[in-house]
Amino acid sequence: MNKQNDRVIRAIVACGSFVALIVIGYPLVDEGLRLREDHRALSKLEKDFEQSQSRDVRLQRIESKLQEQKLQLVKQCVTQTRIPMVRDELITMIRDCGGSLRALDIEDEQKRSWGTEDDDPRSRRSPDFGTESEFNLHSHEVSLSVVGSLEAVLEIVRVVDDHHWLLNINALTLEPVAGGDSVLSLEMNMTLFGLMHAPAGIEDAFAMID
Repeated sequence: MNKQNDRVIRAIVACGSFVALIVIGYPLVDEGLRLREDHRALSKLEKDFEQSQSRDVRLQRIESKLQEQKLQLVKQCVTQTRIPMVRDELITMIRDCGGSLRALDIEDEQKRSWGTEDDDPRSRRSPDFGTESEFNLHSHEVSLSVVGSLEAVLEIVRVVDDHHWLLNINALTLEPVAGGDSVLSLEMNMTLFGLMHAPAGIEDAFAMID
């Protein structure tokens, strides 16, 4: 009888323990699943954050490079506001090369629309209707007269041609100076170019207001 009671007691204890394990263990299992899900979500967030930081660094690098290129292009463009600087730079270049400036004339700017493709900056003709870009082409005719040694005038031509301006040398003449000992006269005509955003037209201005 006692043995039978012991078996009943053990069965009851076993059932109670099993129920206790289910009651206590199930939340632990559920918590473990949630922790694994949280871990996966956190890992994904960390990975996305690292990728985002990497993209930001790349974007900053690209933005810095584009800004540098933009500044270089702006320096190359010659517009009316830059003419005083251009004049000073030309005088300095001629002096540094050992030449003497006799005359320097920069005409007022010519302006026309710039075509979207196959436009020749040397042409005074505006592009066909419908092919204009959002830029205007600015051009200045420059004439200069310099005297100096052969080495000096050749260096002047080289330095001007290699300068950062957008330019085209239209005509160049070298002649000996009468009575001068190995002194040459350099006459040079060139065109300096620049691109600037065209001002918004009346229709565009109203569209921006709307």
